[in-house]
Amino acid sequence: MTGKTSLKLSKICYKTENVPPLKSINLNLENATIHAIIGEHGSGKSLLSKIIAGHLRFTSGTINYRGKRYGPAMVRELRKLPFQLLYQSFQLLDNFSVAHNLLIPDMMHYFSPFHKKHNFELACHYLNKYQINIDAKTLIRDLSISNRQLIYLIRALIRNPELIILDSSFELMTASDIAVAKRVLIESRNCGTTVLYFTSRIDEVSGFADNLSILKKGSIIWSGSAKDIDRISLIKMCYTEISKNNEEPTSDQEFYELFKFNEAIIHNLPIIILIVDPNNVVRMCNQSAKQFFKLPDDKITPFSLKDRIGGDNQQIWEQIERILTPDETREIYNVKLQYSGENYTFNIKSFPISDSIHRIGHMLMIQDVSRQEELREQVILSEKLASVGLLAAGVAHEINNPLEIVFNIIGYLKYNTSSQEHLELLDDLEDEMSLIKQIVSNLITFSDNSRSASEYFDINELIDKLIGLIVFNAKKRDINISFNQRAEHAFITANRNEMRQVLLNLIRNSMEAMPEGGIVEVATIIDEKNPDHRNLKISVQDNGCGINDTSMNNIFLPFYSTKKRQGKNLGLGLSVSYGIIEKLQGSINVKNLPNGGCCFTIQIPLDDNTTQIS
Repeated sequence: MTGKTSLKLSKICYKTENVPPLKSINLNLENATIHAIIGEHGSGKSLLSKIIAGHLRFTSGTINYRGKRYGPAMVRELRKLPFQLLYQSFQLLDNFSVAHNLLIPDMMHYFSPFHKKHNFELACHYLNKYQINIDAKTLIRDLSISNRQLIYLIRALIRNPELIILDSSFELMTASDIAVAKRVLIESRNCGTTVLYFTSRIDEVSGFADNLSILKKGSIIWSGSAKDIDRISLIKMCYTEISKNNEEPTSDQEFYELFKFNEAIIHNLPIIILIVDPNNVVRMCNQSAKQFFKLPDDKITPFSLKDRIGGDNQQIWEQIERILTPDETREIYNVKLQYSGENYTFNIKSFPISDSIHRIGHMLMIQDVSRQEELREQVILSEKLASVGLLAAGVAHEINNPLEIVFNIIGYLKYNTSSQEHLELLDDLEDEMSLIKQIVSNLITFSDNSRSASEYFDINELIDKLIGLIVFNAKKRDINISFNQRAEHAFITANRNEMRQVLLNLIRNSMEAMPEGGIVEVATIIDEKNPDHRNLKISVQDNGCGINDTSMNNIFLPFYSTKKRQGKNLGLGLSVSYGIIEKLQGSINVKNLPNGGCCFTIQIPLDDNTTQIS
């Protein structure tokens, strides 16, 4: 059925006072194809997706599906068509299992509340059919955001839609889950389902979509086969203004236009773009690349990409070499790269460039996803800590009552015995019970999200006093503690004792990471990037052994410890610290330093009257 028009939009308009309008949208959607509509934020993608699904009444125009015409007054009829619309914010039941979420929607006829085993087997069948490695018994709230989005997609597909509409559905997914989602959608297309995918990211449609449309300022400015438009033309049409004659670009002309109009096409794109020749020598780059590689703003001198990013990144360079193949587009995700003493996470894509006769080289598009990965990891960590916090609160409450009874009995026995041996045993037992009480107290602190009594104080003064208390002990261990006060009078509103506990935990961790001695540096600085919401940064760094863990965020989990001396490290210090900083609407992060050691950085909101040393 491919090639025949399944859905046709004719002169669809949408006008309202508060939202930018859609202007005379014309679109032909072919059966059993993947059609991607690319547009910037605010171009009208979500409006158009809701109109096609019958969730929003359009102002004028018609929608034709399989020979039947639907006007503005027939949105209810549109809603009855076998279409599935997946919103950007997925709609799942957090406290129900994956199996229930797959089968409950719209009281599907094969869902039976009286046949749990049958329902579970049916859900497992669908998960196996689409090769989704998720347990059907898992509660939705226990899944990562990316996995939830995947379940949301599978739930729509098992209802056998003739048309599935996705509104930027890949934005919250990890690279591996995006690959799974693309595979599932391609399989569905091969079985006759038509896929309409709205996105603002050109990268997501590469090698995935059969047909493309470009939506700009409420109008579709170009539609056609994905094979009929090259990558350079697509970038230009999406990110620059189109000339008044709106001529469709041709591949041969566009490559030379790239060189001629470099500044207009790629100069200010917020991703690194490199043009390399067959010897992997960089001949052209955009402004983002110049900033990253610290190149002069004027005409660049060609340089070897291998020499520039090789060295410590030899394995990474081997991966990049493999995607620089002559005749096809290749991509690698979540590449960990170290450059100029900083750690980055990149998505790298390579596109061959030719003039239809000779291969000229490749275009490399390098997207820095370090911040996205950091935010995704923080979301995952917050979900873990939230679950553990609920458990911790319950455990602490249940233990406290019998704990007090045990302390009373110990006190009674000590008062009523004269045996020295028994008294010593009772003292030992009381010490062990006190350790349990300390653990319970830490659990309560970790799980308590309420704001403790706060006061207005200078964090620099607190750090000075704290270092004064521990500096003697540090010198005995051949450790030098310094305080780099770059923020003057850094006043915050917080619980003084809790902040003291956080700083003491971090400094103590640094000292324990340097059994042979070393340096601990505490620093305060004010982040002025956003004048309306200034933040205070407190860093604690050392030159010890660093953190040997594949996932740095593991160290914030309760009872997790990288230290081997059993009985002295309960693994609660950093968890408690994380909870205290989170209550202040702040954040705490950690990274290993290139020359050894690690650095913890706390960032918390600053009160208005704080100044900074220039």
